[in-house]
Amino acid sequence: MKKETEPEKKKSPAREALSWVLTVVVPVAIVLVLNLWVCKLAIVNGDSMYPTLHDRDVLLIWMLNAQPEQGDIVVINTPESGVMHGDRLVKRVIATAGQSVHIDYDTNTVYVDGEALTEEYLNPEESDPMAAVYGATDLTVPEGCVFVLGDNRNHSSDSRDPRIGVIALEDVLGVEFLCIPCGKWFQ
Repeated sequence: MKKETEPEKKKSPAREALSWVLTVVVPVAIVLVLNLWVCKLAIVNGDSMYPTLHDRDVLLIWMLNAQPEQGDIVVINTPESGVMHGDRLVKRVIATAGQSVHIDYDTNTVYVDGEALTEEYLNPEESDPMAAVYGATDLTVPEGCVFVLGDNRNHSSDSRDPRIGVIALEDVLGVEFLCIPCGKWFQ
């Protein structure tokens, strides 16, 4: 014998509203909270980090208690009134607070605390990967700051430029933890 199907019960307006809140509003709120304080998407604009990053690559950056370390790729906020006019920069941390930086432009070598860095990420297409555009670079990174460079040094505005200089930690928006290589796909 076949069982008769019962007609579906209509949801009350309160249940309908609660269902809508749970399926739409809560996920949107979670994404907004994550985007404001935990992680954020950033799109690379330009070739200053080539060959590591390409123009239009998408980065997921970690913002919550981000403490950049030497070698990290970071996204930096710049002041509206500064040379970069409020643009965000994507650069590599070369040195952190208390470390000394010396750049020998004759040999294209960066020294941190007297040790030459092995920089396999530099643009291999440049015969002189670090032209002496800004003059001598010799400094100790102050507390609460980082020294950053682009991987494509001849096409990067970074801490070598005295108008930019070292970057205060409060201007570091976050540290890259995932790269989606969209720039390679569109070239």
